[in-house]
Amino acid sequence: MQVYLTDYAQPLHLDATQQSLRTPLIDNTFYGQTYQRRCHFYRQRGNYCLDRDFRPAQWSKVNASGGMLRICATEQDYPRESFEHVALVTALHLQKAQRFFVNSTGQDVPSMSLLVMPFFRTIYTDKKGELQQRLMYRNIVYYPASKSLTVLPDHDNFHGRGLWESPFIIAHEFAHHAQFAGRPKWATTLAADGGHHHRLPDNVPKRSLEAFLEGWADLYAFYAEGENPSDIISYPCFGYNRDIANPVFADRSPKTITPDIMAGFYAGTATSSSCVRPNFSDTHTIGAVLAHHLHRIVSFVLHSWDETPSPAVKYRYVHGWLSRVFDQVEDKGSDKDLLRTIIAAIFRAIERELAQRLSEEAVALERTTAQVCALFEAGFPTLSGCQPRETSGGASREGPGDAQH
Repeated sequence: MQVYLTDYAQPLHLDATQQSLRTPLIDNTFYGQTYQRRCHFYRQRGNYCLDRDFRPAQWSKVNASGGMLRICATEQDYPRESFEHVALVTALHLQKAQRFFVNSTGQDVPSMSLLVMPFFRTIYTDKKGELQQRLMYRNIVYYPASKSLTVLPDHDNFHGRGLWESPFIIAHEFAHHAQFAGRPKWATTLAADGGHHHRLPDNVPKRSLEAFLEGWADLYAFYAEGENPSDIISYPCFGYNRDIANPVFADRSPKTITPDIMAGFYAGTATSSSCVRPNFSDTHTIGAVLAHHLHRIVSFVLHSWDETPSPAVKYRYVHGWLSRVFDQVEDKGSDKDLLRTIIAAIFRAIERELAQRLSEEAVALERTTAQVCALFEAGFPTLSGCQPRETSGGASREGPGDAQH
């Protein structure tokens, strides 16, 4: 059946024969359930939720509250913050994000579960040995291991607007679902702390990979929204920082990655408690820098062979390049070397594309490759390490250190 929501022009396609809200992408929708985990916070290891054996504490469902969410065919205008309305709006934005993915890549993704406003309660022991608890709220989290998107309660909306009402944010989370499709190893590794948006324990040093995936997801959402940032910048503070087209953060500092910034990132020390100034210990902030410069680079590259690319065309190339890079990443080595490796691999993927496109134009190939290298160096000083290969007759020569795919 088709359900039309107030203020939304496109209908949402639902399967009315099932016991819970289902769409071609969502296999089941649950509401109001309560999950709990118990942990000890060890300052010397960072603010991670670990059990007594220093392993990531796991979530478990503690009661039978909530259940599967059904939608009545005749009931369309639910209260704005009801389980039903939140689920319907989220599902509508997911439907839009999925269609853009299929249209731009020619691929599809497996189904996922949708959890609407569950309660995630963490019980922990503080430094005095006393039990404390905290709830997760005002966030949207994709859990790759369970293939589920969780819309947490919004106790105080951003100026009257919930995160679930943003097509950009839902497209960003859909991008995480697409990233992990067919990559079960990473779905498990990056879920070590229970979800994709949580800092990882010390024995899983993959914060650089997290930043890469966050930037990739921002790029996807930006293109899915037609390169229009109006939706994301409507959210105070963080929204302006995540505007890919903008070369500066909300405090006017440039979006660039310097050695000092990376030192703070790897140390995991918050560089700002203000919502205006960027916090470079956050993977989303580093991802915002990556997304901005990759958007500049892909736009330049596609224009270099006289193509006027639509957002879907841009993402098709981005998806191909970044998917190959993700498949090359190995679960070993220093986290401090990983981001450098990822950026170098992106440059090589683009360089190979240029070599194929400009194979008959050696001078243009050499000039364009050097210009792309300069863009990498401008965005990622000391990190890109891009050295354009010497060309012979328009063909680039692979070096022994190049990543294979």
